[in-house]
Order: sequence, then C-alpha cells, then structure tokens
Amino acid sequence: MSGMTTRRTGAAPEPAFETLRDSYLERCDTVLWSLAPGGMVLHNVVSGLYLELDPLGYRVWGLLDGAHSASEIRRICAVGTPDCAGMQARVDQIIETLLQYGYVEARDHG
Repeated sequence: MSGMTTRRTGAAPEPAFETLRDSYLERCDTVLWSLAPGGMVLHNVVSGLYLELDPLGYRVWGLLDGAHSASEIRRICAVGTPDCAGMQARVDQIIETLLQYGYVEARDHG
C-alpha cells in the first residue's frame, strides 16, 4: 500500500476488517510510536513489527482512541475530500493493515 511500509518478523492474522466496521478500535498497549517527517513510525514491541504511516495514517492513528468505530473514522477522514469513496477505501486499507499486524484491537463499546 502506498504510504505505509511494514517490516514483518512474525504476527498472527487478526479478524477480517469487514466484520469489524461497527467495532470500536483502539491502539494496542504494546505499540510505541514516534513522529517522523511526513507521518509517523509505529513499533509493536511484542511482534517486532515496524510500520511507517503517511499523513492520512497519522490522522487515522489519532482517531483510534476507543471512542470511534471504524465506520466513524471512515466518515471523519472523508469529510471535505473530492473523492469520498476513494478516501474511505484508503482509510479501510490503513485500518485493515493496523488490525492485521496487531497495532490496533477491536472492542465492544459500552
């Protein structure tokens, strides 16, 4: 995916994103992050994975606070963009990658 680079040393796949659209998402406690020119870098200290996020990924990361569902994050990021569907597809890819490699977890709201 453009704008994101993952180095994998081993991680179990997470649930498919399609089943989690209405789940509330939050950053895993095992992830360290740092701002970098043009975005940020994440490090999952348990899996040993590193992930570089572009500015959109940085914005998505900021919304992964446990108070927003994947659907809400899609809508927030697409506001004011000329290609709403394209932006939502990019947000889906970012969230799916974060879930797949253990940077984010889904939880029930309530």
